[in-house]
Amino acid sequence: MWLYNGLIWFGNTAISIISSIWNGMLNFFGGAVTAVSGFFSGIITTVNAWWTGLITTFRKKIIQTIQADLTITMAWKGAERILQPQSGKDIMYGIFGIAASPLVGYFVGMIVDAVVPLPSAGSYPLVPSITPLSYSPSPITITPPSEKSAPIGQLSGAPITGFTGIAENDVALVGSSDYSVRTGFDVAAILQGVGEALFTIASFYYAAPNPINVYGANWLAQTFTVGATPYHATYLNLWLGNNGGVCPAPWLLTVSLYATTAGVPSGAPLATVQVTVYPSPTFPVEVPIPSTLLAANTQYAIVFSAPTYTSACCPQVWAQTSGASYSGGSLMSSNNSGFSWNTLSGEDANFTVEGHQ
Repeated sequence: MWLYNGLIWFGNTAISIISSIWNGMLNFFGGAVTAVSGFFSGIITTVNAWWTGLITTFRKKIIQTIQADLTITMAWKGAERILQPQSGKDIMYGIFGIAASPLVGYFVGMIVDAVVPLPSAGSYPLVPSITPLSYSPSPITITPPSEKSAPIGQLSGAPITGFTGIAENDVALVGSSDYSVRTGFDVAAILQGVGEALFTIASFYYAAPNPINVYGANWLAQTFTVGATPYHATYLNLWLGNNGGVCPAPWLLTVSLYATTAGVPSGAPLATVQVTVYPSPTFPVEVPIPSTLLAANTQYAIVFSAPTYTSACCPQVWAQTSGASYSGGSLMSSNNSGFSWNTLSGEDANFTVEGHQ
């Protein structure tokens, strides 16, 4: 079952990566379509505004244009009669034409102004307007296969006795009639600790915790500090559940172990597993992780994420949400998938980190 769960974890991780890449491509394409549509819509609006301004300005200037044209034409003709008279009447008519040209231009302009109506519409489109296109593709959701539950419990039967004459690379099984079976994803890492006592590396417990949702870009992280002795971490005991919304099974919460820089998770995960959580909170959930060396007097972080879920249905981490006093670290949240973190003052998640030397 260890091997089966390891393959399921690998498959679920691959599905999560593929879904994230595909949904990112869909979002990019949708944004590009919307941007191009908005660009062309803006050009059409600008052209139509220019055309409307041109028509309106031409109508406003039509009176002055007619007056100027008639005045100049009549004055020119009058001047020609004065300069090239055929008789004395031509000189008189020329003088009269020059004097009367402004009046004729004015009266004709007033007549045209009265006959031609002023524009009543606010816009005169030259190019038909288009409605900006907004494309928001629906993300794909792939339901991953479920993991087998770890068979935690007491085994009956005769005790397992220790072996002698073990070669250097063999595994010694020191037995007892009272022991529990744990499941894990890294068989070699788990077997490395067989026969060795488990130590509590770091722990915080509060008797009446409250649930905190983990979904989408909203992640949680609980930091903790290793004491003066380095350990190989192999188990995390966590208080987990879900908010009971309608979601396709299984409910998968990604739990990762990170180093920290300036008190916040940083770098690539040191270990990552996916945990199935259920509507009825399970306290605690024993999560096996690949054996991970934790340096002495160093702070690390347990990071919780569930990028494929929404607030309507999502995993939950249970924590003390006020007055917490764990001195080795703190609970923090991120609303951008771990890009930046905010410390939740007075809050700490219930957790225990176990391992061997």
